[in-house]
Amino acid sequence: MQVSQSQSLVVSIPILLTWTRILSHRSLGPAVAEMPFIVKLLELCSGRLIRYESFPEDTADPVYVLLVEDTDTIPERHAFLGNYRRYCCSIIESIVHLKMSDAFSHILGRAEIALNTLYDGQPPLDGEQKSWNPKVDTDKLTCPSAANYSKVSLPVLTVDAHATVIEAALKGYDKWRTSRNRTPEEVRSTPRARPVTDSNARRRNSRRKALRNTLRSGAANS
Repeated sequence: MQVSQSQSLVVSIPILLTWTRILSHRSLGPAVAEMPFIVKLLELCSGRLIRYESFPEDTADPVYVLLVEDTDTIPERHAFLGNYRRYCCSIIESIVHLKMSDAFSHILGRAEIALNTLYDGQPPLDGEQKSWNPKVDTDKLTCPSAANYSKVSLPVLTVDAHATVIEAALKGYDKWRTSRNRTPEEVRSTPRARPVTDSNARRRNSRRKALRNTLRSGAANS
């Protein structure tokens, strides 16, 4: 877990890929899901789904700073982060599939806390718009408005990250529900799904490209 938690995403991504393979393994996955560190892995992947490429250039976040140092160009950074998020989503999906009730409760609980404290410690977006709560002095409170809204502000990126986590969790729930309706014979006879890897993606892209070229050649000849 220590390497997975490294503030350098380049250092941690090979370990995340390993976790995707272990958790998707028919025998190892259920056993690993019972380990006490699985909660930390779930929290790590959930926290790393924030869009670092949208951070301001002067951000002092150590993960972002190391990311800039480890990548040479912006396109390379975007491609790397796309792969990193894909592995994180795959891990979340597998954990929910294996520990549906506990994992889903944990994810929704974190999202609720984040939404309730979204603007804690943040300056108000518009000092003229007052929030209303009958239990407190409304003259001292403000709430966000569209006046100073930014789609790359930390609160907005936080909401986006939690939405991505919940989306991955829903995919895990679909797998869990499907597996509940299958007989043991069907489970044994079903080939194990291959984990998401760069090589698999490249092979799929090559097959799609070959198919497109074949169709174009056929259309030209006709």
